[in-house]
Amino acid sequence: MSMREIKIRAIKRYLMNETFPDLYDKKNMEFVYGTGVYQDTHNTWIILKNPEKKSFSQMTANIVDPKTVGQWTGLKDKNGKDIYEGDILAGKKWKTSAITFKDGMFKFGSISLVTVTNCPPEFCCEKIGNIYENPELLEVNP
Repeated sequence: MSMREIKIRAIKRYLMNETFPDLYDKKNMEFVYGTGVYQDTHNTWIILKNPEKKSFSQMTANIVDPKTVGQWTGLKDKNGKDIYEGDILAGKKWKTSAITFKDGMFKFGSISLVTVTNCPPEFCCEKIGNIYENPELLEVNP
């Protein structure tokens, strides 16, 4: 029996001043990808994937903005791109919406994400951005 792959993504924090760890440079926003999350009293870390490192003390990690941590859904869009929490998808049949995790499942708006990824190619959704870098892509609800 094989285990499912778990991938995590978040926006890396660039510390501007060690005295004030909550300040970081938003101009250099970049996502980092890993296999786990660790949180202590001051920081949130993404643990980077490195199969050669066996113990936690040997692993490499980056400090990230905890509000941007998102898990891979295990699904891909119609172009084969991984879909994470916080991604924005659009499609001919579906209203542009962000991916969330609610009620024990990943959702696209109010419906299950599986519904919009298991469909004929002409109706499937495409990843067009994310809520952190492209919030303007979300449609405003009337």
